[in-house]
Amino acid sequence: MKAIDITNLFLPVDLGLTLTGGWNCASDKSGNRMVVAQEGYGFKQFDISDLQHPVLINSLVTIGFCYGIHYDKTGNYIFSFNYTDDDFRIYRASDLMLMSSVNPNSGLVITDYFKEAVWQDKAIAIQKPVFLGIGSKNVIIYDVADINNPYVDTILAPAGQVVDIEVKASGKLFLATTGNLYVYDLANQNQQLVNMSVTFLQQFQAIAFYNDTLYASVSGLPAGIKKYAYDGSSQLTQVGGTFSIPVAGPKYVAADAFGLYLDYQDAGLYAFDKTNITQTG
Repeated sequence: MKAIDITNLFLPVDLGLTLTGGWNCASDKSGNRMVVAQEGYGFKQFDISDLQHPVLINSLVTIGFCYGIHYDKTGNYIFSFNYTDDDFRIYRASDLMLMSSVNPNSGLVITDYFKEAVWQDKAIAIQKPVFLGIGSKNVIIYDVADINNPYVDTILAPAGQVVDIEVKASGKLFLATTGNLYVYDLANQNQQLVNMSVTFLQQFQAIAFYNDTLYASVSGLPAGIKKYAYDGSSQLTQVGGTFSIPVAGPKYVAADAFGLYLDYQDAGLYAFDKTNITQTG
């Protein structure tokens, strides 16, 4: 894993590289701790008080293929989303004791996980259950109010292929398929609030949310970034775009107070001004 200081977006500073011993699939941070999911090697937890010299706290390799990882709302427990045994597991962070697990599948169904989030007592992930090589992505929501007895709360399976999710502190879940943007209210029985279609000849790829604005990367004609204003309820309105970007097809999109970030598997990391989507780094 690599730490980069982006205080100055024009001059990012590489703080160093830490070898983790496996292919990293996902990570999460709680205070001065970071947990890293690894393909084939379970997960590892690090003390990152010194970003240039992370220290391994503990690790669990017997779990096998761990594709998703997240701390719970307190940071006292770790949620792992696993390809091995196709299950969701809860571990105590201090000593990695297994507290509970639940397998939403049956028979010959196997599951890949792609992105995770936590809101209050809900653990959320994009999953792809596959039976005999056939399957499509949906969003699974686990109720984790009882750490010792988690269960599947809801599976959201809108039309189209799910590509990304974002969860606001208010409990609004933004879900993007290739063709639509949805908003669900996690605090109100996962009620659907918004269903908006993408422009003809475009497809959604990834999304990010900051304050009251949703940023979406799109492929097609034209490819680039779209901006949507959200009123906190049932209105999602396009307010900008499609803005052109130097490299099409980012794998991840993120936003914060300083800017918008596009991350690519091969092309690296780009930074933009959120107002007019001009490149800053």
